[in-house]
Amino acid sequence: MLDVSVRSEIINMLLKLSKEKNAAVIFISHDIALTRYISDKVAVMYLGKVVEYGDSDTVVKDPRHPYTQTLISNCGSIDPEEIMNKINIEGEPPTPVNPGPGCYFAPRCFKATDECFKKYPSTYEVWPGHMVACDRLD
Repeated sequence: MLDVSVRSEIINMLLKLSKEKNAAVIFISHDIALTRYISDKVAVMYLGKVVEYGDSDTVVKDPRHPYTQTLISNCGSIDPEEIMNKINIEGEPPTPVNPGPGCYFAPRCFKATDECFKKYPSTYEVWPGHMVACDRLD
């Protein structure tokens, strides 16, 4: 939550240092557009669990996990002509202390079935390097 110019300077400094030192930077943010801009890879988390991981552009352009789809659908586009079909979710997230035996996102998921509430989903490689933790992939 920095001033735009200060934020830009800090991000550019981090990117420059990363290249100069050949070092990785872990960037944690809710700003999907910025994360896509500065990151090669992105991990989307829900209640502390990675639900989707892959190349930033692929995850943002073609999200596979219902939570990632919901996040992306609710982000504004820089293209004023792009039509965004927002996915609304209802309810509150479960407590992180005891989220239950099933998928943590199941109580709010538009694709959830009874099975989703019984066990945590397996993680699947949908493309090389693109991982998704969901048993309801189409």
